[in-house]
Amino acid sequence: MYSYSKKDLERIASETGFICDNLEKVFRLCDVLQYLNKNPLLSKHLALKGGTAINLIYHSLFLPIL
Repeated sequence: MYSYSKKDLERIASETGFICDNLEKVFRLCDVLQYLNKNPLLSKHLALKGGTAINLIYHSLFLPIL
């Protein structure tokens, strides 16, 4: 998983207009999803459910919001 520095997150938040804390949450969730997807055992037996995971997928396809 990638290590995000506070400085990097603040720069990206400033460039995109997103809230820094929300941006970090989405980055970390993407890391978890990528790990689950790449793991042969976990990718076949685990799924995320709930608002955060659904919003991440739905809104990344249709609306870029955090």
